[in-house]
Amino acid sequence: MLNETRDLLKNHGGLIAICFLFVFFSVFGQSVFFGVYLPMIQHDLHLSKTVIGLLYAEATIASSIVIMFTGKGLDHFPLRNFIVFVLCGLSLGCFVMAGAHTAVMLLLAFFLLRQFGQGLMMLSSSASINRYLSENRGKAMALTTLGSSLQLLIFPLLALHLDEYINWRQAWIYYGIFILIVLLPAFWMYLKSHQQTTHARW
Repeated sequence: MLNETRDLLKNHGGLIAICFLFVFFSVFGQSVFFGVYLPMIQHDLHLSKTVIGLLYAEATIASSIVIMFTGKGLDHFPLRNFIVFVLCGLSLGCFVMAGAHTAVMLLLAFFLLRQFGQGLMMLSSSASINRYLSENRGKAMALTTLGSSLQLLIFPLLALHLDEYINWRQAWIYYGIFILIVLLPAFWMYLKSHQQTTHARW
């Protein structure tokens, strides 16, 4: 088993790494990350827990419906281009969250973050593994899902630490900027090789 894993990483390590990162940075649309900020959002927007829970549920349900259409983009566009679209949408969600002053804006922020974070980032990971690997897909999927475990260890603690220095609105602005100036160019450059090799062969 160890030899199989070693060979898998040797032959497809780049693909597995990028899919791992898709999962890892989907955290901006994950419930575990929102949970840190919900008490602050509730206080600032003067909303009850019931209302926030309802908004979050509505956004999640809407996202699960819309992704049936937006997810088709993976079938029509190279992964490199699709991820640019996803990251721009995720960054927009962060900025809308930062500027949310009404329940409607909060609903939109929830929807954007769920759609592009928890939805399309995760879908990009699983679809890429299934598309480009003909063998050991299960093992590759297991390796990429380690990104979920790692995000649980890092991001909630990071959010709590940042709360000591900046308010929640500033934090979401910084998240949006980080996605645009760090993640987007990094993924764009990294996926150039993928597009010229793995995707071209496929």
